[in-house]
Amino acid sequence: MTTFRDIETSPLLNAYFCGVLPKAVSNVVGVQFRNVVTVGASVYAKYGFQI
Repeated sequence: MTTFRDIETSPLLNAYFCGVLPKAVSNVVGVQFRNVVTVGASVYAKYGFQI
């Protein structure tokens, strides 16, 4: 249930993964969309976002 925005702004993920995860989700549509979209729903529904 983690939103893409949480992944993008997490200092812990940024530190451990050298900024790769925040960069990967930052290109998805817009901030309002990233606030709503969750990782679990994207995987379950097989959504493929262009990065």
